Amino acid sequence: MRADRLLRMIWMLSGRSAPTPATELADRLDVSVRTVLRDVEALSTAGVPVYTQQGRGGGVSLLPHWRPDLLGLEEEEARALTAAASLAGAAALGVEDSLRRALDKAAASAATRGAPEKSGVAVRLGTRVVIDPEGWLPGIGGRSWLKEALAAVEGGCSVRFRYTPGQSGATREVASPALGLLCAGSDWYLVGRAEHGTRFFRLDRIDELETCEADGAGSASTSATMEGGSGNPTGPGKVAADGPVDTRFDLLAEWHTARERFRSRFHSLPAVLEVRPDALGRLRSLVRVEAIDACGEQPDIALVDGETPVSSADNCPPLRVRVVFADVSHALEVLPRLAGQARVLEPLELRASMRELARRLVVDYRDQGAYS
Repeated sequence: MRADRLLRMIWMLSGRSAPTPATELADRLDVSVRTVLRDVEALSTAGVPVYTQQGRGGGVSLLPHWRPDLLGLEEEEARALTAAASLAGAAALGVEDSLRRALDKAAASAATRGAPEKSGVAVRLGTRVVIDPEGWLPGIGGRSWLKEALAAVEGGCSVRFRYTPGQSGATREVASPALGLLCAGSDWYLVGRAEHGTRFFRLDRIDELETCEADGAGSASTSATMEGGSGNPTGPGKVAADGPVDTRFDLLAEWHTARERFRSRFHSLPAVLEVRPDALGRLRSLVRVEAIDACGEQPDIALVDGETPVSSADNCPPLRVRVVFADVSHALEVLPRLAGQARVLEPLELRASMRELARRLVVDYRDQGAYS
């Protein structure tokens, strides 16, 4: 449509100090140079301060310091948008270029309400704040379905796939409307609907995803449910593929409800650990640390069961650290990662659980010769 093309031309010219050749505009707008010149005339008639310059280095320009105020964004509002928008996340979804163009527009709009020379300030924060769900190490998998899942959500379609839950490991066939996408931490979830409510399916546990026909408008369940007793925000049972998608579906509210129900099943477990100083940073990334006591040469660390303290690099004494695990299973998942670097002092029940885990590991890895 011509109106859309005129707006695009204004955005292309905004913030440029040098004229833009008509041939470049024609190429980017996919029209002829003659059409570009007609559009320039139409904009000028409408009051937009656009003009052309002839000769070498000529082209189409807007008056210096003039910016379109089409979005009506204040500079602080534009800064907030650019800080929250994740180019890394947009790249994973295949919309990075579109997001960049949108951020440029936000910056141009904000500049109309502040000093013209600050046209780049609004996006500066966006270049200094990066939100990347991938993290340091490459993902295990699951992102291969990200673009297909996004297309299904945007099209209001249903999907069919094979799913392997985290606890049972029993693969099942799933058919569900694609209600949304969620990135929680570093994990992506496809949000679907089952007969008892909303379900969150981890993309790295999905195989053979297929997109079905689009659903119509209607109502959908808004009762988020959790898998009974498994600690997994998906669930067993028959998944309903029929039924329309509710345009009033509130994904954020569904996620908050599901997360609160998930967290309510945990009973926090305070513990006291003896930790090597060089392992403290890693410990902080795995569990909530409430207090750290530098022991030095103080003899107040009791040797439990006659054990010697955890050895420390460079003869540095160990630290006594008070932490809070989500529950016992969380502790048994975290502490083996710090083997030789952290040791449980309290509670005694957790120490007993760690000894039992160590016993099972010894049995599993005892030398039995070559495997056939």
